[in-house]
Amino acid sequence: MKRLFLLSVTLLMALSASAQYVAADYQSPMYMKAKGGRIFLDDEKLTRAEAAACFSDMDGVDCSSDYLRYRGAYNAGVGLTSAGAATAVVGTSIVVAGGVVALIVAPFAAIGGETELPRKVGLVPKLGGYMTLGGLAMLASGIPLICVYKKRIRTLAEEYNSIAANPRVTMSFGGQPSGIGFAIHF
Repeated sequence: MKRLFLLSVTLLMALSASAQYVAADYQSPMYMKAKGGRIFLDDEKLTRAEAAACFSDMDGVDCSSDYLRYRGAYNAGVGLTSAGAATAVVGTSIVVAGGVVALIVAPFAAIGGETELPRKVGLVPKLGGYMTLGGLAMLASGIPLICVYKKRIRTLAEEYNSIAANPRVTMSFGGQPSGIGFAIHF
């Protein structure tokens, strides 16, 4: 009797566990994910045009222009950050190289009685310093652009997922293919 009871309990648990799985013919909504400003739909990278097409009808609202604007600002942030880092490195190396040259040239120019050359050589580190400051300013403006617009792109993808997971259901009254009546649209 115990074995029969244990067997029936085990079968009931197995049946309830199998009811939790989705049938094989069920098509789940596609999951959109934003990674670093790029859009992936079920782990497949979308082009800019494909992503804009996905955002073109989000619950009756066209968000494709928002996506394209956010993506452009994100790319501008990446460009500013890259160019700023390169400019800062080049400017710093000019400061170091110009300082070394100024330290080497200045004593020899003073011995020779030259007064203009040390002043001209001293301008090189100064210009390199300005270049470094410009690069740092580009970095300081590019990083917030990346952060803000990556977040906005991620928010658009989350909105797409929430709309795809919970489609809007509407009911209308009027002419239907089978006559006049109510129709549920989902």
